[in-house]
Amino acid sequence: MGSRGAGAGRRADGGGGAAPARTLTKPQLLGVLAGKGLDGIATTGDPAVLTRLFSYVTKPDPAFPIVTP
Repeated sequence: MGSRGAGAGRRADGGGGAAPARTLTKPQLLGVLAGKGLDGIATTGDPAVLTRLFSYVTKPDPAFPIVTP
């Protein structure tokens, strides 16, 4: 069976929509993860899937107590 990940490219309504595929260099990947966008990066498939994935990501809260006594 397929992946259950957010970028799996399957829609609940049964529609098509292939997940996007990208080939990035390490500096490009780090730029995307830092929020610099996808300018200059070739895409195949439905780019809306990646946009939806990024919509679930929020800015980290530096005051969040990851480790507490």
